[in-house]
Amino acid sequence: MFASSISPESFWSSPFTRSSRSALVPRGPRIYALSGVAALYRADPKALEGDVPKPLRVVDGDVFTYIVEVIATSPNA
Repeated sequence: MFASSISPESFWSSPFTRSSRSALVPRGPRIYALSGVAALYRADPKALEGDVPKPLRVVDGDVFTYIVEVIATSPNA
């Protein structure tokens, strides 16, 4: 649990530091732009077995692929 000294105004990025401030991400507002493509297709389950990492397993060969480019900017950056 977080220390009670962290105010709701500080909940904008983690990890939280002892001073309740994060140096990893500037304060918002942030502007996001997304560009992507999604595909649902069926593949040979035997061909997928070598590509699916453990502990995941191939069930029926249905594959959902989502590739996205995320651009984020903040006037406070």
